[in-house]
Amino acid sequence: MIILLSGPIAVGKTSVAAALTQAGAARLVTVRSALLEVLGLASAGRALMQREGAALDQRTSGRWLLHYLEQRTDLTNDDFVVDSLRTVRQTEPLLGYFADARLVYLTAHEETRRARYAAAAATDPLKRAVPFDAAMQHRTEIEVVALGALAHASIATDDLEVEELANEIIARLT
Repeated sequence: MIILLSGPIAVGKTSVAAALTQAGAARLVTVRSALLEVLGLASAGRALMQREGAALDQRTSGRWLLHYLEQRTDLTNDDFVVDSLRTVRQTEPLLGYFADARLVYLTAHEETRRARYAAAAATDPLKRAVPFDAAMQHRTEIEVVALGALAHASIATDDLEVEELANEIIARLT
């Protein structure tokens, strides 16, 4: 199975992705790493990644991520988790191509997300560089809510531990 994770900033996508890969022996693919690799960059700040990612989405009609995954022959017969889908344009080609792909949309109250974002900023330079309110104003963050309508499962993360979330996702999708 291919699990595609989505949702707004700081709902716990990355933590859940790590737990899912451990729980189900699935491989982890991060959109952030894929984007850096496709762009030929060692690292990039949030603004550069958003700008270049939007341009790449525009040029490829969002299919760049599908092409990236197709070229990863190490994933051919593996289950994998993609952390995290941000646009409909990136997501629809994956759902159309991979018959066993399932989109999971994670949600959380804004207070929960603010607290998680602040905690993550201590170790994540991308989050440290942009305050939560500024990050929420970016077009990608405004548009990510559209993925909720495509989701096979939508789960609130406020009151669940990461392992509970991973188990809940697996239970809903199998």
